[in-house]
Amino acid sequence: MSSTGRWHFARLRALLQPPNGIALNRWTTDQGRRLSGRIVNIGSGMDDRLFGRWVVRVDAFAPRPTVRADLEHPLPFMNEAFDGAVCTEVLEHVRHAQALLEEVCRILRPGAPLVITIPFVFRYHPDPGDYCRLTPAGLGDELGRAGFDVQFLGGIGGRCTVAWLMVESLHPLLKTTMRLLWLPFRPLFSARKPRHGTWSTWAPHAVAVATKRADRSRAPGGRGSAGP
Repeated sequence: MSSTGRWHFARLRALLQPPNGIALNRWTTDQGRRLSGRIVNIGSGMDDRLFGRWVVRVDAFAPRPTVRADLEHPLPFMNEAFDGAVCTEVLEHVRHAQALLEEVCRILRPGAPLVITIPFVFRYHPDPGDYCRLTPAGLGDELGRAGFDVQFLGGIGGRCTVAWLMVESLHPLLKTTMRLLWLPFRPLFSARKPRHGTWSTWAPHAVAVATKRADRSRAPGGRGSAGP
């Protein structure tokens, strides 16, 4: 989420994703195919995937978002403006994750789905800040308090993936070498999918699909509606 060098060499970075990134993107893409209508991608970065009929990409630092907005403040959309939302690997980078979830709930219509992920067992990565980790159970609890009903809850990855990430973090040259060597084996990692309600105690990511409660127009304790 920062304006640093992470935006350079985007295609190369996408090609050389580690195993956890491949599996995470595959799961998010699969869930995104089920979305329809007007979709908002919260903290989208350079994610140009098409979800639903059209996507509004919201980011504070990415080079070309649809809407540039600071996720630490109320989102610049009216209540119930969207038919679905995607928020992947973003919550850890905001100081008040619960407040952001309440804002996402506010701008979704009742019954609208949210596809969301957050690191669980993962290294510290300030971008520009890194404030929290959540287990799958913790993510489910946060979603419930924000006004969502959880439909799917799981974890992606396990001990082998975490071991890979720890080893490659020892040196940039080692990271590049390892990612080049495993390119032929990408399908093995991308084909693995989480199961509802089960996850490894070493899962690098917690993932969930939730829907806004139909009997609540906004989450309690939210930051109020914002103008168009």
